[in-house]
Parts: sequence; structure tokens; C-alpha cells
Amino acid sequence: MSLRSLFRYATWFDLILILISIIAATANGASFPLLMLVFGNAINTFTDRSFDLCSWNLTNISLQYCPSGVQLTSTNFYISSSIAAERQTRIIRQKLFRSIVNKGIIYFDMNKTGQLSTRLTDDINKIHDGIGDKFALATRYIASVISGFALCFYIGWKLTLVILSVASLIFISTIVMSKLITSLTLMELKAYGKAGAVAEEVLSSVRIVLSYNGQEREKKRYKQYLNEAKERGIRKSAANGLSTGVYWLIAYCSYALGFWYGSKLIQHGDYDIGKVMIVFITMVVSVFDLGQASPHLQALAQARSAASFVWTIIDEPSTIDNNLDEEIKKNDLIGNIKFSNVTFSYPSRSDIEILKNISFNVKQGETIALVGSSGSGKSTCIQLLQRFYDLNSGSILIDDNEINKYNLKWLRQNLGVVSQEPILFQITIRENILLGFDKATDEEIYQATKTANAHKIIFYNQYNTLIGERGATLSGGQKQRIAIARALIRDPKILLLDEATSALEYESETIVQDALDRASQGQTTIVMQKGEIIEEGNHELLMNNQSVYYNLIQKQNLYNT
Repeated sequence: MSLRSLFRYATWFDLILILISIIAATANGASFPLLMLVFGNAINTFTDRSFDLCSWNLTNISLQYCPSGVQLTSTNFYISSSIAAERQTRIIRQKLFRSIVNKGIIYFDMNKTGQLSTRLTDDINKIHDGIGDKFALATRYIASVISGFALCFYIGWKLTLVILSVASLIFISTIVMSKLITSLTLMELKAYGKAGAVAEEVLSSVRIVLSYNGQEREKKRYKQYLNEAKERGIRKSAANGLSTGVYWLIAYCSYALGFWYGSKLIQHGDYDIGKVMIVFITMVVSVFDLGQASPHLQALAQARSAASFVWTIIDEPSTIDNNLDEEIKKNDLIGNIKFSNVTFSYPSRSDIEILKNISFNVKQGETIALVGSSGSGKSTCIQLLQRFYDLNSGSILIDDNEINKYNLKWLRQNLGVVSQEPILFQITIRENILLGFDKATDEEIYQATKTANAHKIIFYNQYNTLIGERGATLSGGQKQRIAIARALIRDPKILLLDEATSALEYESETIVQDALDRASQGQTTIVMQKGEIIEEGNHELLMNNQSVYYNLIQKQNLYNT
């Protein structure tokens, strides 16, 4: 990734701040070697035996220090880089989060959420460091090195070349080690991403872990990924240490050579003490600044590595676009559904057909029950109606239009969904219900909770009761009823229930089921097995056939003679 791409989200104001930062940091870095010129003149003055000349030189040197001090003070504005970095980081976080939540379900099937969380935190922090003060400081040190070398060549090119002949090895070692460290950083980031995914999975399901005494098992699993990350980190640290060691070895060798050759030049009368000290000290400072620039350049390299991950996520298009304006947006959805020879396999398991030439019709106001053993494809049909996935073959029609012709956001606004495992957020009961329809009135909220038999579970703080992470303060049945209320409040044209009453006790299940069935005159049952429709008919007909449906009822002990 190019350095320019790292600043892809900088606005014009940010670019101005960055430009100010570069100019200020460059001026700051370039001014330090100039002080060595003043220092060398001072040495010559102190070693000169003439009193009058000494007095004149001291006055002149004192005047030289004044503009240097003013310049150093006036160029301390590279803090503007931090302001620009904060502004860009905010935009990057927003774009990354927006990109992630707009990805299709396929993306989440193929990527672990823990790794995505790592991108939102660790990787963006690395980008922030790389485009912020670390970038300004790297600019400052590089400017100091260039200015110092230029001054040394101007004052005494002979001594400069001798010292530089050794010090140039620092450039070579820095380039080689920077590439190695960048590669090791990428591997370390991937390893920590895997560990983060395990940690998030365990923490989000901590009750299950505790109930099965799985602490030690999860510790081992987490430790396994941490060990991998540790090995990558040790290698990176070793590379950093080797880089630092090589740097100082070369630096001290150049110091020794500089002292030796400088003394020879003074003996032969080619240089005076001031020139030798200017060149030597400036080269020492320049080489030191080159070493100081190394960690900041490494931070910049890490930022580029992290950005390559983040930009890929942001730029990767969703397999199903949620907001295409050219797609169908009808004024009124009737709700007729037709599955025609639908065949489907999950992208993550493309070799296994979940649905095999499924066909059935559902008319407005009609209730259809999909019945079958676990894994027969019931939930898959519901997910296809939400268009989480596209079909392998066949078609799904809603009001005689193919489902992929509808604007996806508009389509989902007309669907009410209650999943088998209700998902609630760490907000109030009211806010959870309003996720279904955020413009609902208090009366509509009350009616929805009453219909779902959820009003009785409202606590002393009423609808503003916080329910904890994923509804931790509620029972399974209570969470299910709030989820049903959330689906009912939008008055959906199509209501999809994925075993929505499975977590309710008998009394609540009866009340809720009566409410859900209030508008229907009867129920047609479709029996599925291994992705295919085996039987179709009402309850009495299927029981009389004594086939798959009959056996399912007998196994679950739901049919009373």
C-alpha cells in the first residue's frame, strides 16, 4: 500500500493540517543541525588567542542564536498532525463499521466477528498512530538527517564521506529490517485477530461456558491462539532488537572512524577544530536521528499493514446491495409468496444442498407451517425470504415479482421476523421494541406487548427497564415475547416465525398463538425432509396418512388421542 493511500480519507482541511505539520516538522528538524554550525564557530572563538577577535565573535555568535531560538519556537506546530489524525480516524471508524453492518450474511458466515472487532479497534489504532504524531516525528527526524548531511558535505566533505561510508550501512539495514518487521506485524495481527474471535465468542456465551464448567477448555483454546500470537510477537521483537543492535554497532564504528580521521586532518592543517567538531557532532546527531526515526517509520509500516486489511473490508462490495434505488418499491405489498423449484446451498457449504427443488404457494392471509426434523431446511426458507442469500436455481416470487427485483431495505420493512433464538440488545425494553418500528407511539407499543403477552413482564421502571447484555435479566420466554412484540409493532405484511413460540410456557404459548392465528381461517402444513417437500395438507389429513408428519407428532408427543 502506498503512503498516499494511507491518507485516502483526509478532507481538504485535514490536508491543510497535514501540510502545516510537514512544513513545521521539516523546519524543526532542519534547524537543529544549523545549531552545530553556531557551536563550531563558538569553539573556534574560544580557541582563538586574539582578545579583540574573540569579543567580536562572541557578540556575533550571540546574535546567531536569537533567530535560531525563534525559529525553533515557531516550528512546534506539528501537533496539527494529531488533530488531522483524530479527524481521519473518526471517518475511518464510521466507514468501516458501516461497511461491516452492510455486508451480506455470507460475509459473516465466512469471517469471524472477533476478527472484525479487532479491525475496529487494534488496526484503526495502528492507523491513527501512523498518520498522526508518529508521521510528524518521522518527518522531523528525516529532515534533520538530510539537513545534517547537507551541512556536513558543505563544511567538510572529506570527513563526511569517511564517516558516511560506514553510516550508510544503517540505511541498508533499516530498509531490510523494515520489510521483515512489516511482514511479521501482518502475521501477528492475524494471530491476535483469531484470539480476539475466541475471546468474544466465550464472553458472549459465558453462561453456557460456566454451566458446562468449560472455563479450562476455553482457556486452553484461547491460550493456543495467544501462543501463536506470542511467537509472532517474539519474532517481531527479535527483529526490532536486531535492528537496534545493528544500528548502534554501525554508529559506534562510524564514531571511532570519525575521531581518528578528524585528528589526522587537524594534524595536516586541512581542517580546524571547529570544522571537525561541526562535521562530527552533526553526523552523530544525524545518525542518532536516523535511529530515532526508525520506530516511527516502523509505526508507519504497521499502519500501512493495518490499513491494507481495513481498506479491503471497506472496499469489498456486499454480495447483496441493501439500497439500490432502481429496484422495485411498491406502494402496497399484498404478501403473496411463491417458491418455484428452489434449490439452495450455503456458500460456506456449497457441496451440500439444503433445499432441493422446493415449490409451494402462500396467499395473502394464509398461514403455512413448515414442519420437519432439524436440518430439513425450514429456517433456510425463512432466511431466503429475507434475502440473506441468493438462490442456486429456481425463483421466489412476492406478488408475482422475483424477490431479487425488490429494493432490499424496503422489502425487509414489510417483513416481521421472530427467530428461534430471540436476540435483544443491551438497551431498554422500549428501545428494543422500537427497533421494529421507530416511529411507533406509546399506545402502539402497549398494544404490541399486550398482543404478545409481554405487558405483564414490564418491571417497576416500565418500558425504560434495562434488560442487560442480550437480555440477560429476562427468561427465555420473556425474551421471546418481547421479540414477538418487536415484530408485531410494524404491522408486517408477511410475518415469519421460526419456531417463535418454542421458548414459551404453555399458557403464554396459547395466548400468543391465538393472537398470531387470529386473522387466519385455517392452516396448511408443509412437511420437509432433507431439503425436499414430502407431504402437504391440513393436520387431520396428514395424521390420517400416518407418514412422516404422523411420526414427527408421535415422537414429540404432541398428538393426544
